[in-house]
Formats: sequence, C-alpha cells, structure tokens
Amino acid sequence: APSVPADAVQRGPDGYYLYAIRPDDTVHRLPVTLLQESGGIAVIAKGAKPGMRVVLSGAGRLDEGSHVTIAGPSAP
Repeated sequence: APSVPADAVQRGPDGYYLYAIRPDDTVHRLPVTLLQESGGIAVIAKGAKPGMRVVLSGAGRLDEGSHVTIAGPSAP
C-alpha cells in the first residue's frame, strides 16, 4: 500500500484527501481512505498510487487546478 507523510493528508467535510501533483505542476484534490497512521506516516488503503507526487505543505492555500512550485531539499 502507498504511504505518504501524515502532513500530506487533509481532512475535509467529505473525509480525507490529499493534493496530487500532475505532470504540469497543477494539483488535483484526491479523496483517499486511510489504512493506518502512525509515526508521522499515513498508509493509504484507497485513492493513491505508489510513486505519486503529493503536496506536503501549504495545502490550505490550494484549490483544484492550482499551480505549485516544486521545492528542492532545504540546505543544512
């Protein structure tokens, strides 16, 4: 089952979701079903696929189709 950092999973009135990043760097709100959440990792039972890029921070400012900038790792 795919897993993501727990911070990527949002909760809305219709349940859990995350923002998947499309190849054109726009986002799609993707409903997900959680299998388990532990130690800062959420295991997805339904909705996400392995290798999928997801938004890890700033999801509160996004809407369907928003354009995102992919950030690299931060410097020490």
